[in-house]
Amino acid sequence: MKAALICESLCKTFETPRGAVRPLQNLSLRAEPGEIAAVVGESGCGKTTLLRIIAGLERAETGRVRFEGASGEPASPRIGVVFQEHRLFPWMTVRENIELAVRRLPAPERRRRCGEILELVRLSGFEEAYPRELSGGMAQRVGLARALVGSPDVLLMDEPFGALDALTRHSLYREFVRVHAERPATTLLITHDVTEAVLLARHVHEIGGGRLLRTFDVPFPYPRTLSTPGLGGLSDRILATFLQPSLSGIQPKE
Repeated sequence: MKAALICESLCKTFETPRGAVRPLQNLSLRAEPGEIAAVVGESGCGKTTLLRIIAGLERAETGRVRFEGASGEPASPRIGVVFQEHRLFPWMTVRENIELAVRRLPAPERRRRCGEILELVRLSGFEEAYPRELSGGMAQRVGLARALVGSPDVLLMDEPFGALDALTRHSLYREFVRVHAERPATTLLITHDVTEAVLLARHVHEIGGGRLLRTFDVPFPYPRTLSTPGLGGLSDRILATFLQPSLSGIQPKE
């Protein structure tokens, strides 16, 4: 099922010893069916709170999250989540960690799906390895495999490459674009890295003060690299908006 992800007027408040904190204030955005959309913003701007609300891990006080099918009808998609830390259980093998996400299926079907997804993320042969035996990039690919094994229609990614070194990150960017081309889930990527967003996303949504400030189109075909014509200029243009407080109001779509 291809589904659009639509956030409408989301508001969220947390009470702290220092008073109320409002990470989301009337935030609305949309990710189109099958696209990779990125959300960027400074630390504390509400990116992770937004993802947790979409994932059902937090509740918005007002507003709603809804999903829309190709013909505009309401949809109930399967959702997968990838976190910054792979969150693999250290006492389980790679296969056991992945199969945990489809534990309600019969054992032969679990094994079949696990084998397919490990092949997709290029980790065939590591089924019986333990997390301690994997590199950081391999462990993160297992985390991605666990999110994908249930064939999600919507994939939520919370800074999944942030803990990796630069070389591993760029290698995983290529892998992720390839995997997404084979299984094009509607993907929302939360990241603080503007270059990462431009390398991976079709649209980049900049949020600040709990609101959507502006949306940038990223017209470059996949696969992209740092040398893709125009990519560096667009990254610089997005970064410049963080350095110009006078431009922090809502702007028209780029």
